[in-house]
Amino acid sequence: MKKLFKLNKNELLALLVGVLGNLIAKGIILFVPTYSIDDYKYLSTTHDTSFLVSQGRWGLALVNQVLLSIGIREVFSITILNFLSFFLMSLIGIIICKMWKISHNLLLSSFVILLFTTFPYQAEIYTFRIASSGFAFSMILAFLS
Repeated sequence: MKKLFKLNKNELLALLVGVLGNLIAKGIILFVPTYSIDDYKYLSTTHDTSFLVSQGRWGLALVNQVLLSIGIREVFSITILNFLSFFLMSLIGIIICKMWKISHNLLLSSFVILLFTTFPYQAEIYTFRIASSGFAFSMILAFLS
């Protein structure tokens, strides 16, 4: 596990390329001061996780409880959580490159990371502002396993 997060120079540069690629491709979500239609349920003053559990989103309920325990309400912290999701998705790209044993090649690993992080399927999740952090956390847990 230690070796997984020890990044060499090429991997650090590819990680930077991935984060910058995400900023270019999806950076607008960092500065949109609005909420999506699914976010209005979270604007209430009481933060009830039973709503998420009743929908079968127990993982998101757990992530939200962890965030709440450190003082972060996800609906009011969209910018930082989306920036964190950019970083986590780029880190997953590094993990993919390590699994494929191509992380030594900066150009190829940058291409794989950008393809993974900016693929249109990944962009759909950003229409739901607060879902990106839960999506990124679940993806990093899936790839770490």
